[in-house]
Amino acid sequence: MPRYFLDVGQTQGSTSDDAGTVLPNEAAGRCLALDTLAQIATRSIQGNDQQSWFASVRDDQGNTLYRAKLTLSGRWEDEGR
Repeated sequence: MPRYFLDVGQTQGSTSDDAGTVLPNEAAGRCLALDTLAQIATRSIQGNDQQSWFASVRDDQGNTLYRAKLTLSGRWEDEGR
């Protein structure tokens, strides 16, 4: 089975995957990217309502196969808060 590499990060920095994960196909790489973004966002939201996270999946040749970006843009309706 092929090995895929998942790079993740935010605007201020990123992490490259050097080990990779053996997955059955590219679709599984997409699912891994989306699941990872959801986990990162859940752990990272702490009072900052303006954040973005990204994930990209590479094959063992270094070709980017999939990119995803998750953006949180929240605000209070009553600006006085």
